[in-house]
Amino acid sequence: MRNDAGEQIYNIAQMPVDICVADSQGGIGYMIERIFRNVLNKHGIGKNVVCIVTVVLGGHQRRCIRRSAEEDRQDIFKEGSG
Repeated sequence: MRNDAGEQIYNIAQMPVDICVADSQGGIGYMIERIFRNVLNKHGIGKNVVCIVTVVLGGHQRRCIRRSAEEDRQDIFKEGSG
């Protein structure tokens, strides 16, 4: 919508779709990050929150290496016991 409005109102050339997608991803990540930070602060948890936006180069999608919920659970218990 910003792209269309900029072109129609101010005669600004539209941005390429990859820039629009990155802009959307960054904005959504920022909103999620703020929400998490607010919730953590509300509960007195002083942890940092970050958002990472990634790029896939060459048009090839790479598979993410997924961990099982059991592996995550084991790591949480290891961290808590050490």
